[in-house]
Amino acid sequence: MPDAPADNQANPPDPAEPADPANQPKSSVFGPLDYLIDRAVQADPMVRYGVAALGLVAIGVVALKILPEVVRAQDIRALIILFLVVLAMTVVFFLITPMLRADNPLSLWAGRILSLVIVAEVVGVVSYVAWAGINGRPCHVAGLLGAADASCKPATPPPPSPGPQTSARVVGRVVNAKDDQMFMPGAEVVLTGAHTITTTSLPTGDFSFDVAPQDVGKTFNAYARKAGFNKMTTRKVLIASPETELELALDPSTDTPTAASFETLSVPQARINPAQLAIASKIVPGLGAAGPAVSGTGYATDWFEGQGFRVDIFYCQPPAGDAVRSKVLATQLDQILRVQKGISATAVKLWPNKAGYQTGNAVVTLNSRPERQTLTDMLRRLWTPYLATNEGITVRPVNTVFPGYMSVVACRA
Repeated sequence: MPDAPADNQANPPDPAEPADPANQPKSSVFGPLDYLIDRAVQADPMVRYGVAALGLVAIGVVALKILPEVVRAQDIRALIILFLVVLAMTVVFFLITPMLRADNPLSLWAGRILSLVIVAEVVGVVSYVAWAGINGRPCHVAGLLGAADASCKPATPPPPSPGPQTSARVVGRVVNAKDDQMFMPGAEVVLTGAHTITTTSLPTGDFSFDVAPQDVGKTFNAYARKAGFNKMTTRKVLIASPETELELALDPSTDTPTAASFETLSVPQARINPAQLAIASKIVPGLGAAGPAVSGTGYATDWFEGQGFRVDIFYCQPPAGDAVRSKVLATQLDQILRVQKGISATAVKLWPNKAGYQTGNAVVTLNSRPERQTLTDMLRRLWTPYLATNEGITVRPVNTVFPGYMSVVACRA
């Protein structure tokens, strides 16, 4: 007779009986995590919902770390808002869940309070929408219902002002690197940066153009180019308001430029005109005679005092006058003035207004104010002897106040 099984022999597990999850073998990577989750769910089944909510939070964090490289700023903001909403819902979930358990005495009152809040919200929203539909306001709600009041229609925007609105301009000149008195007409001026700006220098080598408001404060690379000349080093220029001055140089190439490549017009030395000298002596008696154009001594006088003023001498352009002849005159006036006493600075510039202004036979206009009267008289006395016969200097009163500054316009037909 076969031996009977011992009382202490273990019975094999029934295959139909489910195994205890806690006793199941775990994977090597997620085993500890699975074990903790299982134990937490056994302690409170509500934990599984918290785990799901925390998973959403983790996904949101990962998205915020990866997506900023490939999405727009507004998309990132939307993700941040979504992440904060999920986080807030998770916190609320863990705070409210214990109150909703059947074995919690507070569950009954929590349910009643939540029911009252929901009913109040529904009644409030429906009443608000109905009130907006009847009264046509507020506009954003009534508009959704198609019942917006007539006053909700947006005002018609004013028509755009004609022409571009400019707030700054660039003025300057293109010079020959070997002789800055040589005019450089027809040179192409190029500014490259956020976009490219091009213009062409006038017969005097000067240029002037307006820039768009959005270009103010930006830095551009500037250079000039012209047939027969080598492009010099590119300059960086910061566009300022209201005006930016720019000088660009070109270096003659080793090949001899053709006559059409540039003009060999240089500024001749100013000479005293005896007929004009007699007129000048009557302008401000007692100041003395104008200094002769003698080599080595220049045009200096012993009576002129500039009082620390800066003087900008502008020259006109067509149709007001001939640009080349006007620039020659302006340059001669500048050469005479810069060697006088008390002048802080001088400059020759292109007058931006093509209409310009002239008075009778006056080729030089002094923009003056009462506080500049002494300087005005001395400039008339200084420059008149160097003008051609029957040419004169006129004074134009202005309202603009720039202490220590005076502008002059030279314009020859």
